[in-house]
Amino acid sequence: MVEKALRGEWIPAEALEEIQEERYNNKQPYLVVPVRSYEEEKDELKVLRKRAKEDFIYYQRKYNEYLHRYNTLPASERRAFCDQINRSSEVSNQDEVDAVNADVGKWFADYLIDSGYHVSIDIAPKRLHPTINLFVEFALLTHALLLHHMSPPQPHTDSTAIKQLIMTSFPVVNKGGAPFHPLNIERILLEYQKGYTRLIEMEGYDEGNEMRIGRVLQSARSVIYMQSI
Repeated sequence: MVEKALRGEWIPAEALEEIQEERYNNKQPYLVVPVRSYEEEKDELKVLRKRAKEDFIYYQRKYNEYLHRYNTLPASERRAFCDQINRSSEVSNQDEVDAVNADVGKWFADYLIDSGYHVSIDIAPKRLHPTINLFVEFALLTHALLLHHMSPPQPHTDSTAIKQLIMTSFPVVNKGGAPFHPLNIERILLEYQKGYTRLIEMEGYDEGNEMRIGRVLQSARSVIYMQSI
């Protein structure tokens, strides 16, 4: 699985997270996963899209697990838990990470152009969560939002609408990429859960999994409600 990930090929979200968690437990940096170009993947998009719901559900549950793990720690151990996440998130080769970020941005732009949205943008975020494919998953959400427009906005005709779509599709989860700390970790994990809940809801239900997915969403909505009060 590691070899596939290092080739930029899809592996199940659960398998990727197991790799990253093993590195976390061994006090190693998270694996930097390269990005295949859109041109390489465009004939596989239906398969990638089909896999989305199961991956979204897994990550939504995983963040709930992390939150539970943190909250069951003695108060004296919580800072060390955050510090270990921060150490694993550190990169040994910033140029490599910057290149991956730029590749994700190009994939995003190429996807929009190939889907009928004539954009001319250079998206190269400085920091991404170690689970790199979260950015790609939110790109699918952006596309779904754009489809609501019969005449899609374009940067040269309505840049404000494009900015609003991007902000709606990419809600803030950790302003400025601040290090994890006992004062912010619960809020950040809840924000990730909220993001995946939205994605799961957009995927809808299928008959075979309706009850299982329903339980996931019910749990997630309870978390979101608790955060709002």
